[in-house]
Amino acid sequence: MKKVYDFSKENKWEEDLMYVYSPIVKTYPVFEKQENCLANRFDEETKDYEYISILSADSYKNAKLNVQCDFHKYGAPIIVFGNDICDAVGKDGKSHKFYGVHFEVVAWEQGCNIWYIVPYPERTEHPVKPTKILAESFKIEDGSLIDMTVEVKNGTIFAEINGRRFSVSHPQIPAEFHIGYTACEGINKLYKMELLADVEK
Repeated sequence: MKKVYDFSKENKWEEDLMYVYSPIVKTYPVFEKQENCLANRFDEETKDYEYISILSADSYKNAKLNVQCDFHKYGAPIIVFGNDICDAVGKDGKSHKFYGVHFEVVAWEQGCNIWYIVPYPERTEHPVKPTKILAESFKIEDGSLIDMTVEVKNGTIFAEINGRRFSVSHPQIPAEFHIGYTACEGINKLYKMELLADVEK
């Protein structure tokens, strides 16, 4: 199965992808469609940048996701995956989908970090517990196009960012999972997404 989403065009990505929110968010924004991309914004209500995440509605095995994205001044475009997703009432009194346990492959100014993230509801000011399971140091220029690929198979994450390759295994990587993209920590723009996977019924 192959799906390509070119966000410079009008396509039906919302039929295949769903919004899922981190427990840390205070508002529940959606991406803004700009001329050639999807983007998050500065949130005047929270005085912070929007934290927005879209995941495949279907779950997969041995999936590979490529995104073409960038960040401006600073930021952290992320390929995210997991299978621990629940519906709950948010701070706005409405039902939303939320992450439980999940993994993040994060591109940022100084390279790439990979995180294993679990809920930590008793710490109300920041109700997640992140554990860094890999860090790679290299320069990513502000505003430059980032070509980022993550493949998940057999308990291992294989990542490639702008031609640099690395991998890490973890015992909690699920056998099947949803996968997608997150924008956070600054203005992030998503231009294209390509998913190669087998649908797990």
